[in-house]
Amino acid sequence: MRKAVFFDRDGVINIDYGFVGKIENYDLVQGVPQALHHLKELGFLLVLVTNQSGIARGKYTEADFFKVTQFLQENLRIADACLSDNPNTSINEFLASSVVFEFLMIFITSSI
Repeated sequence: MRKAVFFDRDGVINIDYGFVGKIENYDLVQGVPQALHHLKELGFLLVLVTNQSGIARGKYTEADFFKVTQFLQENLRIADACLSDNPNTSINEFLASSVVFEFLMIFITSSI
């Protein structure tokens, strides 16, 4: 079984400036790449979970979201701390997939 940590994006991985839909408004929280790298070394699967209401509200487009996600992954890749994400998969679909988790070892982080 796999150990996993699910991370909310805005306010946990990056500084939440409101609706973060542009690369120009995207800054990682200090220490995040190092922390993710450490968790990865410990054998955790790192999963990005995010609700982007800014798309529905017209603050930015889905294409903008994918650009920011790619920018995030490129920056984390430098620290060997990439997140395992699939922007087309819901959390329920992900958990119901062939990936089996030891639920006692799952941590969910959120800015809420």
